[in-house]
Amino acid sequence: MMKDGQAGLLGDNQHVRPLGLSGLAGLIMLVVVLGIDFFMIPHGPGFAPEMGRFATFLVFSLLFSASYLCVFIACGIPFHWLLRSRIGRAHWRVWSICGCAMFGIGIMVFNRIFSGSTDFGSRIFEFLMGCLAGIAVFSVLRIFHSRRS
Repeated sequence: MMKDGQAGLLGDNQHVRPLGLSGLAGLIMLVVVLGIDFFMIPHGPGFAPEMGRFATFLVFSLLFSASYLCVFIACGIPFHWLLRSRIGRAHWRVWSICGCAMFGIGIMVFNRIFSGSTDFGSRIFEFLMGCLAGIAVFSVLRIFHSRRS
């Protein structure tokens, strides 16, 4: 049981909300980029013949969401704590670049674990999706952090 002045594992409510919103922003960015790839970019006639485009999109969204969740737990939460500390006073571009690199590489690694080996083009696409999600996560965290300061 916590006393009045104590905070839980993630801090008080003012620190949990930015973390949740930044995670949601990154996930939305990931799914939007995947949706653009599936539904707006033309693919060959053999694209997703077994299940159709929409069902294949759902399957891949779940796969990328699982990878994103792992990277968010491994990178997003610890770096949220860093943003709350003195280290967080770095410029917002530095945090966006850090998020881009961490999420880009992390999503590639976790997709490799979840789905096995892929071709070079797929790895580049996974990296770019992770980069965009990482930029979204750390930009939202930085916005909330700068409002508090």
